[in-house]
Amino acid sequence: MADDGTTTTDDGGAPPEGTPAKTFDETYVKNLRTEAATHRTNLRTAETERDAAIKERDDALEKITGSTKELADAQTARTAAETRALRFEVALEKGVPHTMALRLIGGTREELEADADNVLKLMGTPAPFKEQGKGTTPPPAGTSISDAIRSLALGSNI
Repeated sequence: MADDGTTTTDDGGAPPEGTPAKTFDETYVKNLRTEAATHRTNLRTAETERDAAIKERDDALEKITGSTKELADAQTARTAAETRALRFEVALEKGVPHTMALRLIGGTREELEADADNVLKLMGTPAPFKEQGKGTTPPPAGTSISDAIRSLALGSNI
């Protein structure tokens, strides 16, 4: 800007040779500078708002990702519980001991039932229990309970 309040070029440098210098009114230049300052301020405000919106989006995305993971974990836990319950249900229906229920293998009820049948085949049928009293013959009819107990305690048959 010249001392008299006018400027000579748009870019602040010397005009090219042979070109007459342009002069602008001081008020016009002040208005241009004020307008440029307003645009810079609006730009900074827009950048701040953009950054806030990006942070808000990122926070929401993180929350969604966390919720998605929690949902997946809950679904996995539910599936595991349903599978475990189905194993025990099949074991109960087929007569497999509860200690063997978790060893049943299969993804469907039919597969678990087939495996339960295989487990029962491998286990075989249990041997019959021996009679109580260490294999002794039962007391004769008409014997009192106290006589029967006494004879078992002494090791003799009545």
